[in-house]
Amino acid sequence: MTVHQCHRTTGLPNVIGCIDGTQIPITAPAQNEGDYVNRKSFHSINVQMHSNVSSIITGEFDGYLLGDRGYPCLLTPYPDRELGPQQHFNVAHCRTRARVEMTIGILKSRFQCLHKHVTSLWHVLFSIILQLLEESTFD
Repeated sequence: MTVHQCHRTTGLPNVIGCIDGTQIPITAPAQNEGDYVNRKSFHSINVQMHSNVSSIITGEFDGYLLGDRGYPCLLTPYPDRELGPQQHFNVAHCRTRARVEMTIGILKSRFQCLHKHVTSLWHVLFSIILQLLEESTFD
């Protein structure tokens, strides 16, 4: 999806998509165990992804990315809700950013291994590949 297609969909010029993160639970590692405890007090790795407004995970960076307030170097919502252009931007921003959250939800729904305590990222990737291979043999 191009910047122009995204603009037609969202009303936001030069936006290519959104970025967000999700926690993937892991088994506590033997080394640096405390580094993997998240704010909800369980062991995890933070996986970030960027998707366009069509919920396609992409690596394109030829425009602006939208993010929540956790990404201060990206386009984030205005903190004060004033009527007019700022409010319109915040509404468009919220609607557009919901796409990446939906993409993460779709991914976690499709690949249940992302909910289990895994021992490594390789385990997650192997589980996803294995599931895709199993699904392709039944098509």
